[in-house]
Amino acid sequence: MNLLIHPEADQEVDAAAIWYDGRTSGLGSEFLAAVDAVYDRMIAEPAFFPPAEDTPAGREIRAAILHRFSYRVVYLVRGDDLIIVALAHVRRRPGYWHRRLTT
Repeated sequence: MNLLIHPEADQEVDAAAIWYDGRTSGLGSEFLAAVDAVYDRMIAEPAFFPPAEDTPAGREIRAAILHRFSYRVVYLVRGDDLIIVALAHVRRRPGYWHRRLTT
């Protein structure tokens, strides 16, 4: 399985890590470790996580929640590619990432 990360999702991960590290030294590193652990689980078992609640009709998009950090990793599987679409806060702007599905 090839892990592909949408550039905007990659920026979201970096921005969240910086924000967490600004709150408490080292927390950004813990956040990144949690994201990496979810990526590893996704690669090992792509269908493990449930479908995203705000998925557009006709699409199979899944989401893994990072409970400690109130974020979810939104992804899809296309052939041998696991594509990270967004790192979305669980309480902000549902569905903002839909436009990324065309790129």
